Amino acid sequence: MPSNNSFGTPTLRSSREQGHRQTTWPELLNDLVFTAIIAQLAGRLLADDSDMSFLEFVLIYVPVWWLWNGETNYSTRFDNEQDVVHRALASVQLIALIILATTIPRSVESAVLSKVFAITYSVTRFTLLIEYSRVWYYLPDTRPFIQRIALGFGASIILWVASVFAPVPYRYWLWAVGLLIELTTPLVITNKDEHNKFPPDVRHLPERYGLFTLLVLGQSVTSIVNAMIDHGLTVKAVSATVLCAIIIIGIWWAYFDRVDDEAVRQVEKGGSSVPYRFWLYLHLPLTMALTMVGVGMQMAVKNVETLDLSQSAQWFMAGALGAYFLIQASISLTTWIAGSSHPSFRRGVVVRFGLGIAFTGLGFISSLGPLMLLGLLAAGVIGLILSDTLGPEPPSNFEGGREQENQP
Repeated sequence: MPSNNSFGTPTLRSSREQGHRQTTWPELLNDLVFTAIIAQLAGRLLADDSDMSFLEFVLIYVPVWWLWNGETNYSTRFDNEQDVVHRALASVQLIALIILATTIPRSVESAVLSKVFAITYSVTRFTLLIEYSRVWYYLPDTRPFIQRIALGFGASIILWVASVFAPVPYRYWLWAVGLLIELTTPLVITNKDEHNKFPPDVRHLPERYGLFTLLVLGQSVTSIVNAMIDHGLTVKAVSATVLCAIIIIGIWWAYFDRVDDEAVRQVEKGGSSVPYRFWLYLHLPLTMALTMVGVGMQMAVKNVETLDLSQSAQWFMAGALGAYFLIQASISLTTWIAGSSHPSFRRGVVVRFGLGIAFTGLGFISSLGPLMLLGLLAAGVIGLILSDTLGPEPPSNFEGGREQENQP
């Protein structure tokens, strides 16, 4: 039986460390590549805002997010900064991701680029499978868990490789089936005991998901800056940019002023893993909606001199922002379900649901101009900020109080 040591092999992080574990430099480098990928995804929507383009955006966004999620969940459980083999495998993934990013503008329209997308996706996932096989070898207690994970992920990789040889549109159906297998694998073949035995790092994982959310929010900043440069410094353009900035600040405030991670903490304590799974998977539509908001803001600034926005641009702004707050309310709900009945969390859920419904309703109003729409959305997020700021303070074991828990 192979023996594990602290150098050069995978390690079970939860059994090794106490206190706060920070995001590593290799993880930040990985995020940097995903910044470029998200920019390409946003560019697709900006170039073509038709219904078919939106479906293609979803088809590409889901595997991209899953690639980031896969490496993140491996790292939060098993990575070792001194593991040279892990770093080499992560480098292979990084190269594949850079090539994948170049295919995104036409990864569905071009038969050749769609093959390259499928190949680079398969390489990245197969590399992750190798990493899990090393965990299986060095950490015998994980073998039942790893074997079931590898079964689902391996079946999906076979479908992705097979898609390279399939004609369009069957190629994309194989992508969809493969994604369905991968997305459901952690849900149907892992159980509560395994989540409790090999829990995610309760401080590291929320930080990683928060950083990815911040990464996507940064793309929104880039979008409105580019729109401002293209349009020029006019009174209306500056006004629209200021309103967009307020919306971005409100999105940031709503998410980061009170990170709802009690569902992750509950798994570490041996509780139910159901809220945790919802918490994790809800970040997929959350960041997808946030990407669409950035595209909508760029459209609004570029067309600020016109009287009306296109219906798709209005939906990208109001509908996507409404969806974002509805999803964030659902994430907050996982904290409530996981055991925190504090008034601050109940209030946060209600306010976010209400704001999400109101913003979604604005998407049906076709007579709003860019400035009017941006003004209403900015007013709504300011109201949310005031509600969170003036409402009850969260209990001390959240946010700043977490570090105090480990103090003597």
